[in-house]
Amino acid sequence: MNGRAVLVAGLLAVPCFSGAQARTAAPMRVTWPLIDFLVLGDSTHGLQLLASPTLSSVQGRLANQALTITLPPVSTRVWAAGVAALVESIAKLPPRDRTWFASLALKGNLGRAWLRVSLNAERTPETPFDMELFDSSRGPGAPEATPWAVAASATDLFGLLTTLDAVAERSAVDTTAATGDSMGIYLTEQLDNPPQATEDPHVKYPDAARTHGREGRVWLEYVVDTSGAILDGTVRVLMSDGDDFSQAILEAVPRIRYAPGRRRGAAVRTLVWTPVTFRLDPGVVRKRLPFVIRIP
Repeated sequence: MNGRAVLVAGLLAVPCFSGAQARTAAPMRVTWPLIDFLVLGDSTHGLQLLASPTLSSVQGRLANQALTITLPPVSTRVWAAGVAALVESIAKLPPRDRTWFASLALKGNLGRAWLRVSLNAERTPETPFDMELFDSSRGPGAPEATPWAVAASATDLFGLLTTLDAVAERSAVDTTAATGDSMGIYLTEQLDNPPQATEDPHVKYPDAARTHGREGRVWLEYVVDTSGAILDGTVRVLMSDGDDFSQAILEAVPRIRYAPGRRRGAAVRTLVWTPVTFRLDPGVVRKRLPFVIRIP
């Protein structure tokens, strides 16, 4: 088998990122059977939810979807508390007595993305809820965005809601309302043209992983500067399915190049979260997000 990594640069920038200083707050990871969530936030950068489907899920196997949603911290805390109370009351009822509901949507990405929780009568009694996610802000050339749903138990939801609340509590700055800082760091939605990957960095599929038939994901964070290069000192791995996958992409980082993001015609710095997928059979990915680099 010929291994291949698929680098999917889902771009979203956060203002108030000072120079080459990387974020220091460690992401909190919430793992469900079919999806991993990363929740990041601090008083400087605000709150982000990163969603990465496992490679065995429908989203991971057929669509390779991954989302990054910037959320307003105050609204997130209110929403999480309300949904947790609703889920708790529903979970106590016998399945036959449960009534369909859908929570209010928690909006992010300047109103272009949202998440909500609903009760789905077609799910199993053990996972009766849906976590629905939607993002229409992936930039020009993206396939039409459609909501996707992940089955969840009450325990799954409580874990995510508790984490969102805890991180939002320390993320007092609402970055979704910001317009950029003196360092020129912007949300993708604030740009006329978001950064676009321009070169194949030739990431090598780890030999041991190929030999043993292992596939994996890595989430990277870094800053793309005004020249299109990745800024030294800003790269970090947020999530990985193996150290060998992490090492393979980190070795390629200096070779990754972008056409920089532009605002009002001028190149600007952009904070990027990049989900990287290592696949032994990339042909199973029918659709991909924008900003794709195919890696042999």
